[in-house]
Amino acid sequence: MSYFKNFFKKQAVLLTIERKIYIYAVVIFTLEGSWMFKGKLVAGLIALLVMLPIIIQAIRADSTSITWDPQEAAKLAIESLNMDNIKKHVKALSSFGSRFTGYEGYEKAAEYIYKFLSEDLGLNTWIWTYEAVVPYDANSTLVILSPVKRVFRVYALFPNLVQTCTGVYEGKVVYVGEGNVKDFEGKNITGSIVVMNYNSRANWMYALNLGAKAVVFIEPLYTVRGEGDYKVLEVPIKFPRVIIRYTDAKELIHLLRDAEAKSVDVIARLEVKMYWRKVVLGNIFAWIPGTLNEPYVIMLACLFDAYGVVPGLTPAADEACSAAVLLEFARILKEHRPKRNVLLAFFSGAAIGMAGARHFAEYLFFKHWDNDKPAIFNGSKGLIAISGNQTVAVFVPCFSSDSPAITLTTLGTFYGGLDIEHRAATNIYAIESYLKDYNIESIRRAGGVYDLTTRTYHLAGRNYTVYFAISSFDREGLPSQVNHVGEVFLHVPIFSLTFYTAHAARIIWETSCDTFDKVNFNNIKPQAEFFCGLIYLILSDPRATVSPMLRDIMHGHSRTAPVGFALLRGKVRYYNYSKAWYDNCWSKVIKKNEFIIIYVRMHTIGVYRHFFITIANETGDFEIPGLKPSGWALGAFEYQIWAFVINNNTGNIVWAPDHGYYGRKLWPFGPLFTLRSEDEASGRIPVNIVLFRCGTIVLHDMIDPTTLATPLVARMEPMFFIIYDARSRAQLLDYGYIISTPPSPLLTARMISLGIGDPAIGYDAVIFVPPDTPVDIVFKSVVEEAPIGILKGLEVAEGEYLDISITAIKYATEMIKLAGERLNVMKNEATLAGSIGRAVNYYSEALSLYNRACELLKKGAFTEAYALMYRSWDLARKAYIIAREVYVNIVYTNVMLILLLIPMALVIERLVFEKHGLQRIFCILGVLAVLIALSYVLHPGLRIAWNSIMASLSIFSFILTLPVLGFIINGVISFAKEIKRKIIGEHFIDVSRFSIMSAALSVGVGNLKKRPLRTALTLSSVICLVLSLVLFTSWTFGDFYKTQKLPVKPSYPYQGILIKAGEEMSISPSLLEYLTGYFKGKGEICPRVWLRVPTREGWICVMNEKKELGFAKAVVGVCAKEPLLKDILKDLEWRGLMFSAIVTEDLAKELSLKPGSCIYVAGIKLTVVKV
Repeated sequence: MSYFKNFFKKQAVLLTIERKIYIYAVVIFTLEGSWMFKGKLVAGLIALLVMLPIIIQAIRADSTSITWDPQEAAKLAIESLNMDNIKKHVKALSSFGSRFTGYEGYEKAAEYIYKFLSEDLGLNTWIWTYEAVVPYDANSTLVILSPVKRVFRVYALFPNLVQTCTGVYEGKVVYVGEGNVKDFEGKNITGSIVVMNYNSRANWMYALNLGAKAVVFIEPLYTVRGEGDYKVLEVPIKFPRVIIRYTDAKELIHLLRDAEAKSVDVIARLEVKMYWRKVVLGNIFAWIPGTLNEPYVIMLACLFDAYGVVPGLTPAADEACSAAVLLEFARILKEHRPKRNVLLAFFSGAAIGMAGARHFAEYLFFKHWDNDKPAIFNGSKGLIAISGNQTVAVFVPCFSSDSPAITLTTLGTFYGGLDIEHRAATNIYAIESYLKDYNIESIRRAGGVYDLTTRTYHLAGRNYTVYFAISSFDREGLPSQVNHVGEVFLHVPIFSLTFYTAHAARIIWETSCDTFDKVNFNNIKPQAEFFCGLIYLILSDPRATVSPMLRDIMHGHSRTAPVGFALLRGKVRYYNYSKAWYDNCWSKVIKKNEFIIIYVRMHTIGVYRHFFITIANETGDFEIPGLKPSGWALGAFEYQIWAFVINNNTGNIVWAPDHGYYGRKLWPFGPLFTLRSEDEASGRIPVNIVLFRCGTIVLHDMIDPTTLATPLVARMEPMFFIIYDARSRAQLLDYGYIISTPPSPLLTARMISLGIGDPAIGYDAVIFVPPDTPVDIVFKSVVEEAPIGILKGLEVAEGEYLDISITAIKYATEMIKLAGERLNVMKNEATLAGSIGRAVNYYSEALSLYNRACELLKKGAFTEAYALMYRSWDLARKAYIIAREVYVNIVYTNVMLILLLIPMALVIERLVFEKHGLQRIFCILGVLAVLIALSYVLHPGLRIAWNSIMASLSIFSFILTLPVLGFIINGVISFAKEIKRKIIGEHFIDVSRFSIMSAALSVGVGNLKKRPLRTALTLSSVICLVLSLVLFTSWTFGDFYKTQKLPVKPSYPYQGILIKAGEEMSISPSLLEYLTGYFKGKGEICPRVWLRVPTREGWICVMNEKKELGFAKAVVGVCAKEPLLKDILKDLEWRGLMFSAIVTEDLAKELSLKPGSCIYVAGIKLTVVKV
């Protein structure tokens, strides 16, 4: 009895602390209760005591919900919003320097956010840390050595895969303007440091291919994000790319012009000091307790750092808007406490695959999911315990000032799945029903009214342009890639809803031009109002059904598909020849300044910047959280993985992935892997990587010379390499390679339409071979037997880096040699004149063009030289293919001919000589020798085929084995017959079928003498058959052109040639480069661009300055010399990035446009110059 008395007293005290309203009920029970009741009654009263607070709270909440007005709650948050505070936060966050992950600006931004939350707002704030690796630029410089001494601070660009290009490079400085091929003409580029404008697309690749040591970009006053995409390769090519500030660049250009006037060279030393640095990064959290005392937690999350193509110059002002709005919303929540618990989360790691969100999701939702094992955080105001199971939803602001419109979306392009008519794996219709309130009086809804026809959301007396991409992922308001941190939590899966700016391409993100003055706060204001108003409405909704509704949408933690959060564990090993097995004692084989770095990326279209970088420990083990698992029914999400041992002082790769015998023996899938099963997705089954000591060979111009593009194969990897030991001609046991060519044009159009961007950069490959081993390299298409290119006799030392400049001319050299070897044997054969005639012409033209290209390269006439060497390469390859085809046909006919000669000799012996015994054998051999001699004279195959004798001997050897095989088969048959006879007795007649066949042949041949006409017809048939085999080698191979008249009647708008790719295909940059050289001095090249958009309807949204929307059917980009618009464009002054537009009359009428008006397309501001 005393136990229960003490229990009730403690319960009464506890309830007094939490809710005074419950004291009366407990006291009455304590005073009136009798301890003589039976056990069942006592148990019932105890249950009533426990449930009573919940019942009363539910009654109070229900009574409150009757009087609660959602519009007033949203209005409170919206009117509390202070745009001056948001501006202050954006200005502060973008003024700290580069906010690239791990840089000084990131550190100061984290300090600013923590101080604001903990000190200014007084919230319980903490920082949760994790380890990562980032490329850190430690003060790279360009030192002018002569004719004057000068030091410029330069900033290294993001690494090519894992190659930071660390090192010291010295050479002559050459300025090439925009870096078009013609800008390189007459200049000695080999071994030089090239200076060029940043807004030059991928033209820096010309400097790389021509043998330059490095490129220095001039910081632009304005640029777009796509320019940055052109400056980074997905292969570890060691070619330094740095950027110099605009003011320093003016001084450098002035110095170069003065030196040119004085005919002296400017010599400089470029010191690139970018290293991989292991850092401790932090996510910042703040806790705002709700008034309902619910166990549930709603997370409001955003990224506060940024990615930039120049890590040292990433102010990221526009990216800071999301964090600024969330900081201001934290102030509102502090002043107007919500009903529900709120966890504010500011995540780092934006530049390294959203690393902060991925590591935290792994920690909270997989290591601390259960309520009885929560994660404990040491906050500024005390300890906080949170379990993964408590988190019911995540809301993410992801704003840009490009547009005032907003899209509510779930999936995105970081994990993919947005553009495939994909529907969520769980029920998320509840939240859409909650938000889209078509009946304003319904208390089950949020209270906002959505007009589907105008995409207008009415909230708190205000109208906002809103697109819903929740239950059906429509790209109507999302013209570009859609990467947001909410994707990470959606794959846990925890329901995550992102407020993503619509009609925004975010073109200045990731650039050094993304500064505070570029932010349009008039566009941020409606987005911030809508986010704060709607989220505060959800947080303040007193109805007890809201949190369970959010929880039931999507709540759990899964490793496997369809929506899962996989953990990759891997093991990096090397083959120890002394042990004859794999080893992981890396401390014994790598040096102090070397380390193992791992790079993982998703190998599919439809994803953007989905890559992860980490460092393995001393035993080669590593783990990466947050990969996307594959499902058997939903398809595979393949990943590529590479591991390297890098010297951090020089940037050289000394160990590389082994795709040869020993590498595939441990992991037969090469660099590819998927995570399907629970064991794979949870890391219990690791991914194995085998490395070997290597040197590096870099090749360029990895294209099909016929199309001047990636081979037309709808695969992510349409080409592959075969690498031979040049000494033994055997394939190497240890080798590896990485190809960075754009996907086939069959896939490129789809990637662009997904908003991923133009992938047409870098037709390059990096090949890793054993040190001090001469190699022959053959690269081929996956669908063609003939090689595309061949390089012979290349050799590198351990850690050495060999770049084969102007690789196309090397391909042409080897292909001309190979075709010449084939044709020299066959061109003197009269019977093959028809077959190889076209090949001989191709070869002669290829040789002539090759010689001319070499002369032009020596003179620095690169424009024409590029066209000639591509053409020479293509013609030499065609000549080789024809010669090879003829040669293969000859070999096949040789085999058939020899097989026909043997029975022919038997027939002629019976027909003419009819000998017996040993004489018959000699007679047959004699006839056979005569037939072979005649065939050698009449048929070219036996003369030109290098292995005809061996083929003949192999056939004869095979014939000699036939009697032995016949004896064995005959013995088996005889043994089977004997068993059959013993079982069933003598019920069959044993007949020698071979004897019958032999007799029939002898009788048949003997009868030929009696029937001369039949004999003549038979011999004629044999002669025709042999003749057809001879004529078979005379087929003609080559290109044949089909002409078609255009359905256009005179007069034609211009005189020229229209060159277009197939449907939904694009023209490769190499083809444009070829055309420029081929038509040099003959005409003007006028490229046209047709913008493909990801919307299902195919229209493009256009907005005027009044925020009114119109729709264009197409966007076409033209150059200054476009012949169809020459009358319209003649008065315009063209200066680089124009951002000018010509609109049709119907669109101008719809949006009230006239010359001088401004329009916005995907957030890009354009000035109307003509209607």
